[in-house]
Amino acid sequence: MKMYTSRFNYKISANDYVGVGIAVGKPRWKPKYECEHYSPLAPWGLFKKYTGDEFKERYILQLEKLGTTFIRKDLQDISNRHGGKDVVLLCWEDLSKGLTCHRRYFAEWWEKLTGEKIDELEEVLHSKKEPVYVTGTLF
Repeated sequence: MKMYTSRFNYKISANDYVGVGIAVGKPRWKPKYECEHYSPLAPWGLFKKYTGDEFKERYILQLEKLGTTFIRKDLQDISNRHGGKDVVLLCWEDLSKGLTCHRRYFAEWWEKLTGEKIDELEEVLHSKKEPVYVTGTLF
């Protein structure tokens, strides 16, 4: 199982990934991909209460209480329930607009402790696109 991060309204391939909501709230619409909510990674008690470095520090403390073994087991169980698909940890923020998000704090923390990089799915998929060549004449 590989892990990625993204946002709920990004077009995730239902054939390749299972979405895992890690936000305090859930989408009010039904995503076009399989999705489960995993509340232990949601920033409960932090959202709209803390900002910046204090938010990040408190969120990391929340993660440390859970530990990587616990989180890995739960996410692997979710993947297994969906045919072994890679998981995409989801929340709301569009990082392409310069926003920060707890999903990336999780990814940094995870890599620091496990050595496993968790990429933002949108960036990975955009980097794999083939260039488009247009043929024609100038005049």
